Amino acid sequence: SLQKMNDIDKTPDEFPRKIKHPLVIAAILSTAFAYGCILTTLFMITIPVECERIQKENPEMQKSVTLGIFVAIAGVTQLVTP
Repeated sequence: SLQKMNDIDKTPDEFPRKIKHPLVIAAILSTAFAYGCILTTLFMITIPVECERIQKENPEMQKSVTLGIFVAIAGVTQLVTP
């Protein structure tokens, strides 16, 4: 309509801002909280256990090198996904 066409020229400051309810904000952030909990578990439990297993199977590969590789992979995945 004509009103929508007039809104095209407005800057973002000219639009009325609606304040979201705290429960809506909590719902939006809940996925980030769950993702953070999963990655914390990955860094603190899963990766060191896997590095220990890899070191037992391949004694020539040091645990610290394997841990560094896994942390780098996890860091890249955080850059790819929000």
